[in-house]
Amino acid sequence: MADTHDFSERLRNAAPSCDTFAPQPKPRPRIFDAREDQREADRQKRAVYAEVDARDQKRCQCCGRRGNPEALTTLGKIHRAHIRDASRGGALTAGNLVSLCAWCHSLVHAKQLWIVGTDANAGVTFEIHEAAVVEIFGVKQLPAHVHIVLPGAS
Repeated sequence: MADTHDFSERLRNAAPSCDTFAPQPKPRPRIFDAREDQREADRQKRAVYAEVDARDQKRCQCCGRRGNPEALTTLGKIHRAHIRDASRGGALTAGNLVSLCAWCHSLVHAKQLWIVGTDANAGVTFEIHEAAVVEIFGVKQLPAHVHIVLPGAS
């Protein structure tokens, strides 16, 4: 009888307690952290865009066109262009963004319009290829902050 008692006592001591098998809370999925990080980045981006819109008054800083906030396509909206591209280390700050209409922004990407300056808060100027002048400005006089660049001129 003593052997049976010792055996049951040893079994009770060796068996894990019920607390060991209690359900443990699952760790929070990392996808939620990524979503929160994305939401925070979006909030910061909207704040910077609001600052740029207030500074530039939702006007193209090259040709002066006004943006239409109710435009259904990107052609009527004002774009915020990086002075120094993010892929080249440009920050998402108001000083690195300038408001441009769709036409001027497309010319920047086509290498027909160049933003001269490093800080939009301090003011920037533009250099435009002579072939694009009529397309953007027509027969109007060029604004003082836009300069024509002739091909082959260094």
